[in-house]
Amino acid sequence: MDNAKKTPVARCTRCGATNTDSIYINMRCQRTLAGKRCSGTLENAIDPSNWELCAQCKGSGIDESTKCASCRGDGWIYCRNT
Repeated sequence: MDNAKKTPVARCTRCGATNTDSIYINMRCQRTLAGKRCSGTLENAIDPSNWELCAQCKGSGIDESTKCASCRGDGWIYCRNT
């Protein structure tokens, strides 16, 4: 876990993008999809139990030498029951 990325605190309600800065909670997602800005909102996911360390990349976001497909490069998997 030495190379693990910071645990996210927010997750987009539409595209699933994550953010590690709590100032963005409840703000519109900043990700661009197909040339258009995502219409989702970054929801609060600040509780550590919302996340589990990605077993594939061990939290680094990199698998082999590319972005980890399991966690989309975030290093963490969102696991809160919805």
